[in-house]
Amino acid sequence: GEPFVLSGKASRWRLFQELQGRATPEDKLHWFSGIAPSREVSFAELPLAQNQFTFSKNLTEDFTFRRLPLQRYIELIIDSEADPMPQTLYMQAQQIPEFGDLFSDFYPGSSWRGGVPLFWLGNGGQSTALHNDRFQNAIAVLMGRKRVFLFPPSELRNLYVAPLDRRVQGAVTSLVDPRTPEF
Repeated sequence: GEPFVLSGKASRWRLFQELQGRATPEDKLHWFSGIAPSREVSFAELPLAQNQFTFSKNLTEDFTFRRLPLQRYIELIIDSEADPMPQTLYMQAQQIPEFGDLFSDFYPGSSWRGGVPLFWLGNGGQSTALHNDRFQNAIAVLMGRKRVFLFPPSELRNLYVAPLDRRVQGAVTSLVDPRTPEF
């Protein structure tokens, strides 16, 4: 029940080794999409110059969802790198069964026991509202970086949980933005 950090363990994973052997982010993304190029994925698209996946002050979603084959989604991400004002793209919690074998190193001696791994992939700078996932997580950042805010359960009353009909992809969210707290 307590969060912890493992350092240096991902370097043994086949997934990490496959990505580490590719020189550029584009090479890594092409390899990633090549495993399941026609797998349909759902992703959110935000208006220009916006990166917050949450609800606006009037509690309406500020993003739309689209579906594309994984290979086409990866092409959108790569193309966005050259755009000075790119759309913010973010694939959240997508099941890609074809990647299951790449996690056998995570649970040696058996298939990945957590079911089908979930993947998040965006073109950078995304921020998701504080939320509580209803499943156990292991976060492995394979490219880029991720900032995670953790709060103890005792602080729930200070996180101003949004109404239940204001969930972001099913997760109960908070109305607090820890980057700009309103004390």
